[in-house]
Amino acid sequence: MEQRIRKTFRRLNLFMPLLLPTGLTPRMNAGQMADSNIELDRIARERELGPVLDNITVPARRTPRPSRRGRSRGYILLALLVLLVLVPLSGTR
Repeated sequence: MEQRIRKTFRRLNLFMPLLLPTGLTPRMNAGQMADSNIELDRIARERELGPVLDNITVPARRTPRPSRRGRSRGYILLALLVLLVLVPLSGTR
């Protein structure tokens, strides 16, 4: 995996000077960017990051629910968003 990352950044090194003035690339050489991404890859592995994410809790507060007749499409989409985003983050599986 590390060799593949290093090889990719060596190839991208040709385009880095062109992208530098736009702010899309950092002021690092290819080796430094590869080292940074390899370190990030190690940190982001599930066995490293999983226990941290499992311990995150999201505070929630209850709000009065509007009557069924008063529900709009936006309210239903918001409820779906909460179910899809916040519930997996609460650590319950």
